[in-house]
Amino acid sequence: MFRKLFIAIALTAATLTAAADATNDFIQQLHSRYPATIGSTVAPAFPGFYSIVTGNEVLFMRSDFSVLLHGDVVDLKTGQSLSAKILTVKADSSMFNPSDAIHLRPGTQRVVVFADPDCPYCRKLQPELLKLKNVEVDIYELPLTSLHPNASRMAQDIWCSTNPAKSWDDYVSKNILPTDKTCLNPLARNLALSEKLHISGTPALVFPDGTIHAGYLPAYQIQAQLDALTKVAQKQ
Repeated sequence: MFRKLFIAIALTAATLTAAADATNDFIQQLHSRYPATIGSTVAPAFPGFYSIVTGNEVLFMRSDFSVLLHGDVVDLKTGQSLSAKILTVKADSSMFNPSDAIHLRPGTQRVVVFADPDCPYCRKLQPELLKLKNVEVDIYELPLTSLHPNASRMAQDIWCSTNPAKSWDDYVSKNILPTDKTCLNPLARNLALSEKLHISGTPALVFPDGTIHAGYLPAYQIQAQLDALTKVAQKQ
């Protein structure tokens, strides 16, 4: 019996090692042929294909480099989008550095918001965030300069102000410009974190269970989701 178990474990280990070697070999060839993929996340996807994830885009490459798939790939047995499944990421609380956030208010519940100071829907979201009851709101500034050329400067000025929470609210709610200031800021780290979480637009809300909602939500929906998560946590 023990001999059979040992053989089974050995065969499994050999299979896993071979699979890891094949993946490493594919990645090396991929980077050699296509240097732009360096830094992408590469992993086996489905038989014969690897997924290549860069930001919010996923490509599928056949292991012999003969076929490239771009777009939504669907598993016809389950009807599930393999592309969406790969791009779906859950955030972990350990990923967030509180010192990189603007803390709008304290609370026993918490919601994280990636926001661009010049984003219209971020501005629409601001009063909704202030309606939340007993909820800590952490703003991670994410200026999208391709859409809002001045957003990076505004985000820096807000961060470097004496009271970033007040400066944020003054600017997004009342259009009061922050004082022009320069200091060390977390904008580059926020961008790197957003890319890791496949967040490419603002606002994006991250709930305590790690789920990410892209786009605006009214206060009652945010509160309802937070309350539901609290109830689940209390039952555990």
